[in-house]
Amino acid sequence: MMEQLVVDKAAADEAQVRVAEDEAEATIQQAEASKLQAKAADAVADAQKILDQTTEEIKSLKKEHLVEIKAFTNPPKPVYWTLAGVCVMFGERVPLKPIPGSLTNEKKEDYFEYAKEKLLNDPPGFLDRLLKFANSDQKNNIPPEVITKLDKKIKTEPDFAKDRVANANLATRYLWSWVNAMYTYNETYVSTKPLREELAGTQKILDEKNAILKKKKDELDKINQTIARLEAEYKEGIDKKDRLTNQKKDCEIKLARAHKLTSGLSDEKERWANEIKLLKARELLIAGDSVVSAGMVAYAGPLTSKYRVELETLWVKKLDE
Repeated sequence: MMEQLVVDKAAADEAQVRVAEDEAEATIQQAEASKLQAKAADAVADAQKILDQTTEEIKSLKKEHLVEIKAFTNPPKPVYWTLAGVCVMFGERVPLKPIPGSLTNEKKEDYFEYAKEKLLNDPPGFLDRLLKFANSDQKNNIPPEVITKLDKKIKTEPDFAKDRVANANLATRYLWSWVNAMYTYNETYVSTKPLREELAGTQKILDEKNAILKKKKDELDKINQTIARLEAEYKEGIDKKDRLTNQKKDCEIKLARAHKLTSGLSDEKERWANEIKLLKARELLIAGDSVVSAGMVAYAGPLTSKYRVELETLWVKKLDE
């Protein structure tokens, strides 16, 4: 078991080194990804700030603000081109209508009439659509042809300029800000595409590295669990060995004591055997001893020791005869 424990610990040490190296590499890549993410966030920060401000402005618009625009029979140019910008940003297909008084039967989009019929006719739905566009992926996926159309047909109009719109009503100013915010955000979003792609690539590599690192950590955990189990079993074996060693010592002490006891009893057995032989030898003398003892008790009491000894000797002699 000890040999296996040494082998597993060596394997765990090697795995730990590999995991530490991979973890260090992943940490560096994570730092790079964080830098790219921060760089991308900084790049769109100004555009996001404008977008958030515009969203709050749109939220403050009321139905009556839009009804005021709809009530125009012949809207001011800033109002017309602002609504045109909204229609283009939404990707609306505004039908072409003949230009009044045109000798060549020229046609163009009538953005105001279209906006009155399709957008301003439902103020709550229109405001909700503006907010959803700003708060969803729609602003990230504005078709290039929409931006091209805005550049060529809308933003080139003098009446679409900010200073012209500043003199219009509140709804027109906020709607112009919305179009401008979507345009600016899209411009920033497109320009930061390489940065975001680099970030995505780095993040993909990082995710793959983290997946490999997790797998290696899991393998290391299994090795460590095996080592822990072997160490526990080894400790249990050592504890059992110590218990058995102590029990052996205790048994040896008890055996030594038992040996002393049995040796002592062996000596006593010999002594008892001798005593038994002596008692058996003296068994024949019990009658004579009893007679002498009775005589001494009965007659020798008043006599001195000298006469007692003489009397005892005489009685033993007579008994032998």
